[in-house]
Amino acid sequence: MDVRGGGGAAEGGGAAEGGGAAAAGGSAAAGPSAGECQESSTEVRVQKVTDAARRWAKSVVRIIQTTMNGKKKAVVGIGNAVVVYARKDMSFFVTCAHIFGNSTDIALIRLYGGKKDYLVDQIHYRNGDLDLLLFSVKKCPLLECPPFSMTSLRHFDYVAILGYSGPSFNLNQRREELLLVSAPTILPGRICTEPFREDIAGMYQIKFYNSCSAGVGISGSPLFNEDGVVVGIHSGADNLKRDASSATTLQQLLRTWLEIAEEEGDQTIEQLVGKVYENMKGTSKKKR
Repeated sequence: MDVRGGGGAAEGGGAAEGGGAAAAGGSAAAGPSAGECQESSTEVRVQKVTDAARRWAKSVVRIIQTTMNGKKKAVVGIGNAVVVYARKDMSFFVTCAHIFGNSTDIALIRLYGGKKDYLVDQIHYRNGDLDLLLFSVKKCPLLECPPFSMTSLRHFDYVAILGYSGPSFNLNQRREELLLVSAPTILPGRICTEPFREDIAGMYQIKFYNSCSAGVGISGSPLFNEDGVVVGIHSGADNLKRDASSATTLQQLLRTWLEIAEEEGDQTIEQLVGKVYENMKGTSKKKR
């Protein structure tokens, strides 16, 4: 469909310029209706945000929590995280705090393709009220960090969740096994409310609801806009809405954790997490 309004007849020249015969005889092809144009525009926007998210498929990792069940290792939790800072010796990831449960559980990350798992080395910051957490992994392959957007979100903006889903199925009707997939799923939708502010424990959170079709195990996944920029972190879902914290929430939380004053100006998520890395390296040198 030509969403520009069926310009082919006009570009062809004869009928449009002569006008009389086409108009009188009624044989001119009708252009697309307003409804068809709107539907086509929606498809274009959905495809655009889907393609924008797909470009960052390798920057999202699967979180797998395991525990020992006798002599066997059992999966007890799954989720997602997005890389926010990467160096050869260490990479940092952001996810939801609720994914990391029992302190005795072992947390691993699995990269795109599912070839190898890497042990989560350290949880640096955790805020249960805002449901955000920063952790690091040592010596995993270098991943490209996507940009984060601090600009205002708007009602009806197109977004897409990028994350590893975790569908479940019953095995012999006795227990439930988690089916781990090796590539992230892209779930497009729209922001379905105006973003709103919640004040929690002396801090604030900018949240928004969206219509992306999120399911089991998708928590911690980044949400991308049409420009391929992260605008939020998916935190939960019910039958009616999907809940996400904005990138601005993560930015102000990192500033609070790092005790950065307002007069120091705005810094990107990558710059802020870079300070965590530099602080760790500085502490390590002092110990030597």
